[in-house]
Amino acid sequence: MKYLYLFILVVVARPTCKDENAGPCDNGVPARIIDLTGLDGCGLVIELKSGERLEPLNLNEYTVDVVPANIFVSYEEVTEMAGICMVGKMVSINCLEYR
Repeated sequence: MKYLYLFILVVVARPTCKDENAGPCDNGVPARIIDLTGLDGCGLVIELKSGERLEPLNLNEYTVDVVPANIFVSYEEVTEMAGICMVGKMVSINCLEYR
């Protein structure tokens, strides 16, 4: 009987493994916020690890304290709009968290 209690304790109290590449946001990807204010029509943009840049439509809904900032971000592409900056895809951010 004591082995049953020990087994239950080990199963219930075991630490969970977390994928180190997974971000806090659902389907979030690692990225960073960079400032391209020097380019015409540009401001803060998101740069993915691949080097691809995203122009967020709703970045003002999130607190951006430090630039450049390492983040996890999940987003949806907005195809019916075009940006003035023209450095990347227009996106709507679903989740943004600092890492």
